[in-house]
Amino acid sequence: MRRVVLVVVLITSVLTFAVSQAATPSSGTVSTTQGSIAYTGASITGVPPALSRRVCIEDQNCDTFDLTVDVPTGFYDTTDRVLTISINWADAANDLDLYLCTGTSSSDPQCVNGLVASSIKTGTTTETVIVGDPAAGPYRVIAAAATGTSDYSGSITFAAPGTSSGPAPVRSKSNGFSWQARPVANDSSFAEPSIDVDHAGNVYVTAPGGAGVQMWRSFDGGFTFDHQEIGSNLGGGDSEIDFSLDDVGYTADLEITDSAVSRSMDRFDTWTQQGVGIEQDRQWLAHLCEQKVFLAYHDFIAEAEFINRSDDGGLTWDTVPTPVAPPGSAPGGQDIGEIADQGGNTFSGPVAVDQRTGDVYVVFAISSAEGNLTTGTPPYGQPEQIVVAVSHDNGHSFQLHLVKSGGVGAIAGAIFPWISIDKGGNVYVSYAGRDLATDPINVFMLYSTNHGDTWSAPYRVNTDATGHAHIYTTISAGDTGVVDVAWYTASTADPNSANNDWYVDFAQVRGANTSKPQIRQSRPYPYSIHHGDICLEGILCELGGDRSLLDFFQVQVGPDGRANIAFANNGSPDGALRVWYVGQTGGRSAGNGLQDTNWCTKTS
Repeated sequence: MRRVVLVVVLITSVLTFAVSQAATPSSGTVSTTQGSIAYTGASITGVPPALSRRVCIEDQNCDTFDLTVDVPTGFYDTTDRVLTISINWADAANDLDLYLCTGTSSSDPQCVNGLVASSIKTGTTTETVIVGDPAAGPYRVIAAAATGTSDYSGSITFAAPGTSSGPAPVRSKSNGFSWQARPVANDSSFAEPSIDVDHAGNVYVTAPGGAGVQMWRSFDGGFTFDHQEIGSNLGGGDSEIDFSLDDVGYTADLEITDSAVSRSMDRFDTWTQQGVGIEQDRQWLAHLCEQKVFLAYHDFIAEAEFINRSDDGGLTWDTVPTPVAPPGSAPGGQDIGEIADQGGNTFSGPVAVDQRTGDVYVVFAISSAEGNLTTGTPPYGQPEQIVVAVSHDNGHSFQLHLVKSGGVGAIAGAIFPWISIDKGGNVYVSYAGRDLATDPINVFMLYSTNHGDTWSAPYRVNTDATGHAHIYTTISAGDTGVVDVAWYTASTADPNSANNDWYVDFAQVRGANTSKPQIRQSRPYPYSIHHGDICLEGILCELGGDRSLLDFFQVQVGPDGRANIAFANNGSPDGALRVWYVGQTGGRSAGNGLQDTNWCTKTS
């Protein structure tokens, strides 16, 4: 197949014609019997520069190979395959990028909705993306020239993954979703895991402990993991991970006096490190496209929220933090109460950034002056109110919005509230809580459709409204109105019961930004992850209560639209504490969970 494009340039009355040929061969199929393809890509030029898949001109700055994945229905019920796609070229002065999209050029010509994975690094001569257990159907492999002119070679493999150590993987199906769970390592006796998926499809799980950030990396879609320890001088406290548009990776390691922020350009094979911020507890990372990076945290001396920022891709950071909750930043008469309540007990949730507008959001839960005297462990009362700090100037100043009010006996944010933004810019907050002391703890979500200026009433997400306690909510949004939610569920309504068995539960919410959401609940891992009570008072659990799983876990929707969950498990199969990973292998996609690919343009 030959694709020819005519380019006419008028230079001193001379007509010049440029002709390019498509990849050879231009298409191919991987299947249960065909596991590899090699092809030769056409010469493409960065004129105009293809800084996004949305500006591709076929046979000029982009070249497409049409790929078909041919597997029978039910194939992945008993076996696995990893789809790995690479392009290679000779000179690093030429900058080629790689995009993998579902569908055909006629159904989605600019890959607006079908992006599955991408790799847009600079200074390399290769780009690689991977997808574990890819769905059957048509795909497009797009090579895009950001700068320079170059031909390239392409390679595609469709192979079984390696084997993992420790307890055997667990395959399960629940209410329309398929899952596969495994420990990240047999020896991974840590808890409170965070998770991120980079744009190329690699999975990263981190947890605090040891000499710093414990990291497990999977370069085959979550089937096997290796281990890195990213140490720091005073580290081993809370950990966090984030990847920017160009897959520069960042981790934050709590050192109490600051956070040791590590920056890596090679998937954490190597990294640089610097201290960021002031005295802090529970820090969170977020980014805007390539250049802006944010570290939000709770200052335990000021009992307030602060944020530090980098405007050069994490190379340098501001030395004076911006207060997220300054006096006068809440509407009307709320300000006096909110500032006073923060002086008691504050649970700092994540920071999120709208990749289209640059708006920055920080969510946190607070106790109340009255509750500090009568609930929790006085003078630290239970969190009962949710506040969202909103910045419309890229994190330079904030306005506070009380999105959930409380009352003595109420709980909101057990332990951390969570925040996420969908493709359409709708903002979601989840929390575990109750309105009355006699109510069970359930999972709730609320939303804003106008960039955080006003908020909906909360609605319950879990379908079992009574008889069970639900804690540690985490959310990740994908397409407009679609949010994946995860939490821990107890076998009784009392989280303090020594008879509890605890489970990981999940729901996909569609129409999440409406008054009539559609909720489908599933159980990703069918066995108990913990037996006994779970203490919900953070470091105050040292006074009594089981905090062996620590204080949260995380769900992240990947670029392929599938849910990825990291959780701590000391219940099954043998009672040993390990960090586990469970990935969605079937069921409805949430849409690309990495919103920067929808709105950001490569700048370098």
